[in-house]
Amino acid sequence: MRSAVVKAGKPLSSWLAEAAASKVAFRGLAQFLADWESQHGVLTPAGSAAPKPNWASPPVPSHERPGLDAGALLAVDRDDRAMIARLAAAARHDLQLRTNAMVVAQVWRDRHGRQANLARLLRAVDVRSVDGATGREAGVLTGMTRSADAVDATVVLLAQAGDRMRTSDPEDLTALAAAAANRAVIVAC
Repeated sequence: MRSAVVKAGKPLSSWLAEAAASKVAFRGLAQFLADWESQHGVLTPAGSAAPKPNWASPPVPSHERPGLDAGALLAVDRDDRAMIARLAAAARHDLQLRTNAMVVAQVWRDRHGRQANLARLLRAVDVRSVDGATGREAGVLTGMTRSADAVDATVVLLAQAGDRMRTSDPEDLTALAAAAANRAVIVAC
């Protein structure tokens, strides 16, 4: 554990807090998948319309946390088997999913809890806040790329080098990732 803390370059308390949060999120993703399978049947590679989930190849860096845009969250909300298969691949590789509050705002429409799939999934996702500095950076990226979607820019800003960002809008996110120079891998969902 000591070597992991040193490698992360963080105080022990911060490292422990992040490790605990990651464990809770992973359990949440496992529970989401179990709930989904209890309603829709076991998810098998033959039973899904998904190609082999590509969050898992090439080999996944241990630090990677796949990012989700609004299209990915909407796919879950609509019971898209291909997206659920990709989430199962993320769970098998202990990947922590992340998005930000603005993306949640784009997809959340029900105050009465009828978006049950989405609500269950969000318990397993690291939902980051968007502060003023991130907002300004997103504005710069949208200006550099002439993109109309500042929320997509905030999704790209979550990425670290090599992270895979799951999106329904790969062209815009690819341009934004190139402008951000964060070497994120953009994957269409």
